[in-house]
Amino acid sequence: KIIVIILGVLILLLLIDTTQAKVFDNKPIIKVVEDYNGGNLYQKHKGVLVDTYVYTDGEQKTVFKWEKYSYHLQDQSGQLPEINELANFSDEQLNELFVGVSEKEIHQTYGEVRGLLSGFWGDLYNLPDGEKMIIFYYNTDGKVEAVKTDYID
Repeated sequence: KIIVIILGVLILLLLIDTTQAKVFDNKPIIKVVEDYNGGNLYQKHKGVLVDTYVYTDGEQKTVFKWEKYSYHLQDQSGQLPEINELANFSDEQLNELFVGVSEKEIHQTYGEVRGLLSGFWGDLYNLPDGEKMIIFYYNTDGKVEAVKTDYID
């Protein structure tokens, strides 16, 4: 009986935390904070059911984990991050940055592609370190579906 009460209280706290974060666009109280190095995303506060994205301009957005959310990539000049900034991001962070961005916008920003994928719709770009490349995979709508980095052969 005590275990059921404790579980009930924990679930209630979790729901209150999620509700206050989503309704008031706050950071969740029960969270893990992930700092970002580069771009205009400052921190990501990972709650149990919601994530809050905090940007360098002070803006923040709270979304449920199951919502498809791609935070605004453009800085004050309206540009995507420079290619040399992309080397600072993990594959997970790159996917958060680029999923949903159009192929046209990728081409306009990063110029001529190094290569194309065989069997998939995608582009390869060399990163400035000379050791790695970034691979953009597109869906049938011409939007980025996934991004990953790999070492250049």
